[in-house]
Amino acid sequence: AARDIKRGERLIAEPPLLTIDRSLCQTSDQFEQLLGAAVENLQAPKRALFDSLHNAKVVDQGCPLAAVLGIFSTNSTLIDESTGLAGIFATISRFNHSCVPNVKA
Repeated sequence: AARDIKRGERLIAEPPLLTIDRSLCQTSDQFEQLLGAAVENLQAPKRALFDSLHNAKVVDQGCPLAAVLGIFSTNSTLIDESTGLAGIFATISRFNHSCVPNVKA
């Protein structure tokens, strides 16, 4: 950083491309359906941003949602730990970071 960052200081504010409430899903199939629908419903510019994000997961050619699941798994950020609400953020996803959080919002 070019200057000291104060504890609790906001570094960035960005609206999510999409959010998923994991508490609505009892099974992985339900999660896949919810995520697939959320991505399908994105407007074209947001879908292009979503599709441009890195996918660090091995793509299973037999799963039609493999790329979407990989992008979500690679880039999602937990918004609310108590509910399991997670989001995808176009800019925040590109930060060089540790996947083990060491700061709180």
